[in-house]
Amino acid sequence: MALPKIINSPAPTPPTKLSCSAKLVMSKKQARELRRMLNPLTRPAQVSPRKKVAWRLVRKWFNRYEKPTLIGRDVIAVSKDGTQIPMRVKNVRISKAGGRKRNYKFEATPV
Repeated sequence: MALPKIINSPAPTPPTKLSCSAKLVMSKKQARELRRMLNPLTRPAQVSPRKKVAWRLVRKWFNRYEKPTLIGRDVIAVSKDGTQIPMRVKNVRISKAGGRKRNYKFEATPV
């Protein structure tokens, strides 16, 4: 049986770094519309974000606006040793964490 021919070719060149930059000029109104599109409000527009509201309303707005967008999303759980597990969110619960803070409890299944 004959040996395969050895091809003497130079090593491939290392890949070059790819960098991109973009500049976008927007008016204040356009910037507000883009921000609202990417980060929709989780409370009615007539309520100021700085105003303290009752916990029952925070929970109501979470269940109405945020929870449906979170359910079904794919997340990656990273363990302490560095292994990554892709998971899909099944359910989300919100609870008080003191002050204006909140705890989110996610229930997810591996994909």
